[in-house]
Amino acid sequence: MKDAAAARGEPVPFRSRARLASLEATGAEPKVPFALRHQPVLALAAADLVSPWRLEGACATLGRLILAGHPSRRGVPGAEVQAETVAVLRELFPAMGAVIDGTVWHVGPGGRTLARHVVLAGDDPVAVDAIALRLAGYRTREVSWLRLCAERDLGVVEPEQMRLVGHTALLDLDFALPEPTFARAAFPGFLGRLMSGRGNRPAGSPPGGPWGALYADLAAADRG
Repeated sequence: MKDAAAARGEPVPFRSRARLASLEATGAEPKVPFALRHQPVLALAAADLVSPWRLEGACATLGRLILAGHPSRRGVPGAEVQAETVAVLRELFPAMGAVIDGTVWHVGPGGRTLARHVVLAGDDPVAVDAIALRLAGYRTREVSWLRLCAERDLGVVEPEQMRLVGHTALLDLDFALPEPTFARAAFPGFLGRLMSGRGNRPAGSPPGGPWGALYADLAAADRG
């Protein structure tokens, strides 16, 4: 059956060496185009922040390649499904690169567009997604699926553990002094009111630095 599907160019089922209980509980069956099995891949993704903590970035793009869409959670924590999907990707592909086109970000269920003119790239899709979420105002260890990936050695999520190159001057303020410049999401509301993680700045007031405009636009989208 598998050989026949491969001959027709159809995706073939893949069974992980490990038991992935959460992914199995969704009913999803990972499949991969036969020609891509055990080949290096490069994900080209958009910066879509579709809900709090959820980025449709590099890992989500690669996940759709093997899961053919979004698996039904069926009461299973979404973070577990995402982390186990990354585990399958690590088994399938010997090397994975990722590029997130953040020239325009899409924020919220309606996909409001925000021009930000930044491109993120790296050889670890988890790390690339982590940087995108960090720039959007999230502490990476507080994002459940990123924390699980870090705990299971599926990728790096802390910027200080990465080698960052390029136009990093735009990022220095956020990375070096996160307390007053970080926007942290608190509920209710789609993105909640964005406020600093610590410090004496009034709740909801914008951070300084190059990402202050992103903070203001996200807050405006939340009010809308």
